[in-house]
Amino acid sequence: MFSCLCLFIFLPFICLCNELLFIINFFTFKRLRYFSFYLSLILFLFSLWFLSIFDKTCFNPQFLFEIGGQLFGVDHLSVWFCILTVFIIPFCIVYSWDLLFYFRSYLIIIFFLEIFILLISCDGEEIKK
Repeated sequence: MFSCLCLFIFLPFICLCNELLFIINFFTFKRLRYFSFYLSLILFLFSLWFLSIFDKTCFNPQFLFEIGGQLFGVDHLSVWFCILTVFIIPFCIVYSWDLLFYFRSYLIIIFFLEIFILLISCDGEEIKK
């Protein structure tokens, strides 16, 4: 079963792969800035949709998915940490808009941090077989 939380964590991974592999070689720094900024805004809008479908009456973790024997999901507190994380990332990109040197490295670090913070804020528990 596909979870929207999995997509929520996969979208920053797309940004990270674009920065690491530099798949789109014709990107200038200006296009790279706009691409990263718009993709982070799309992720923020997705997080608002994610919050709207979150069931506030259920106290168990929701949107469960499995990675390597670990079961991940979000509860009431961690959904707000996820939204706060994706809310801050576009501001970090705009703040570094005039950065001329190491901008690509800066974006790689930002998207790594976003992925790790999203994974940490999800509740992980080992699946007992």
